[in-house]
Amino acid sequence: MRDTFFCSVMCWVLILSLNQTYAQGLSLNQTTPLGPKQVIIKLSSGLSTGGFDSIDRGGTYSSLSAVEKVDFINAAENATGRTVTHVREMWGRADVFVIDGLTDQQDFADTMALLTNMNQIRFVQEDSIATTTVTPNDPQYPQQWHYYEPTAGMNLPDAWDITTGSPVTVAVVDTGYRNHIDMNSKILPGYDMISSAFRANDGDGRDSDPLDVAPRQIPGFGLLYHGIHVAGTVTTSTNNNRGVAGVSWGARILPVRVLSNVSGGTQSDIIDGIAWAAGLTVPGVPQNQNPAKVINLSLASINPSPCAPMIQQVINAADAAGAFIVAGAGNNDELASRRWPANCNKSFVVAGISRGADKAYYSNFGNLSEVDVAAPGGEDFTAAEGVLSLGGANDYVYLFGTSMSTPHVSGLAALLLSVDSQLTPQELRNLIKNNSRPFPRASTCDTTLCGSGIADAKLALEALSPDPGLLVRMVASYLPGPPERNARREYVLNTEQSPIINFYYDEASGSFQERPGGACHTGQNNQTYFMIKIDSPQVESCSFQASWDNQPIQCNENHLATANNGDWVIINTDSYETNPATCELFQPLRPLVPPDTHVWFEVNLEVDGEIYTRRMNFRKIP
Repeated sequence: MRDTFFCSVMCWVLILSLNQTYAQGLSLNQTTPLGPKQVIIKLSSGLSTGGFDSIDRGGTYSSLSAVEKVDFINAAENATGRTVTHVREMWGRADVFVIDGLTDQQDFADTMALLTNMNQIRFVQEDSIATTTVTPNDPQYPQQWHYYEPTAGMNLPDAWDITTGSPVTVAVVDTGYRNHIDMNSKILPGYDMISSAFRANDGDGRDSDPLDVAPRQIPGFGLLYHGIHVAGTVTTSTNNNRGVAGVSWGARILPVRVLSNVSGGTQSDIIDGIAWAAGLTVPGVPQNQNPAKVINLSLASINPSPCAPMIQQVINAADAAGAFIVAGAGNNDELASRRWPANCNKSFVVAGISRGADKAYYSNFGNLSEVDVAAPGGEDFTAAEGVLSLGGANDYVYLFGTSMSTPHVSGLAALLLSVDSQLTPQELRNLIKNNSRPFPRASTCDTTLCGSGIADAKLALEALSPDPGLLVRMVASYLPGPPERNARREYVLNTEQSPIINFYYDEASGSFQERPGGACHTGQNNQTYFMIKIDSPQVESCSFQASWDNQPIQCNENHLATANNGDWVIINTDSYETNPATCELFQPLRPLVPPDTHVWFEVNLEVDGEIYTRRMNFRKIP
């Protein structure tokens, strides 16, 4: 099955430039040029718009009257000594203004402080710029390793045995779309949300045509069409003997153009784009007739910036409207909490990993409160390490970056919604995060850097639709931890692997449990024990193993007799010293399991000639 999805097309990666030169490295950290600066202002209640409804699905926008507009602008100009011009209304009952006459960056900061202190203003923020999180190079090798390889892949071939997806709407809030033979049947009516005709580079401002237009030709490089590459990973015409595969074969793409290949995109346009994609009302824009269930944000702020009030509010509103927000961690090799939208609440943040499942050298990172999960992003534009998807001229290209990691997760969300269309954003977060695959032992990723694990389509879908073939009930000691130390919690393991569970226990104390037959019941160092109960009437053989053991321990006759009697079987494995099956000391003695690491306990059962594997994954916390 896997060979079906290999691509035989060799492609060239096309790139873009800001200010006629391309940044060497992963982040486009050019200083925003001074001159006219665009800002977002929300006026105080009563002056123009009244209170803010964070679930603003419609309603009216009570815009400033002509007199109020002049009065406010005069007040702002008197307060700052700078020219202030009203640009437009935007989603969330806020307005976009331009400030002119600035001398330098400090002057802009001083002006923002003066505006903040005005009684008429509820808050003001820079209408800062975001750009695509992709880094250029050249591609070669035509295989989508990121879908199927066991080390860093998404485990998609097995997932496709469960579902290949249905017409779930996924909004790609990005640079727009390109006509492509492998995508044309997937495109829903979108919108070009870029309000500046210059930035849009297509001859006008906002309109109903979100087509991605060619950037300036960069000598020695070429052109980049970012949005179609991202969309092609979410979905593309698949299993059609042409091109490449998408994560969800059945999903549909809602293209929302907010980024220009010339100069990125303003935060106000991005906010309006997110709102429109979720089906919320945006002033001056027709209502979206295909509200998205998933919104893909493969973009990040150019410079470090907190999640400003308006972008947090639109993410809250989109989430409340039922849209699952998936955001790239960013490509600056720094904390993901430094870049929006990854640092906004309710963004499901995706870090990038290499083909070897290490943290991609560019990927932003963070603990479990900053990064949710990792997905393949590649590390260069060769076929050996690039992510292969659609190009802008009916071709196929390799790109890499967290822009490429993010649509893997958006596509997975679409697969899950294909099975249960009523899943909420929070349920999707839990399914994908809790059913991620642990990082390989040698990986540079762990839960302090790259999220809960590697996004795994098969595990997430199996958790949603568990295999009823064999149920194993497992109990572990010292769960879930303070203030409930020494408590026991039961887990039903329907599939090969469990979610990752925080597992607390003390190395200094033991749990002395009597094994069947009364052997080895005194004084052992049983820091970790597990009990299982199996719903099958006849277990023919079994073995069990912990990640800190070198090899499985075979069940003895007492284990089998107890299991087949329907009773709880104690099959503990020690973190050091004693082999519970033989009562003999391990040689050499087992080392202690390091704290704050992913570990697992696994039982293998033979029932009616079939081998079933059930694994409990947990993170040891001291």
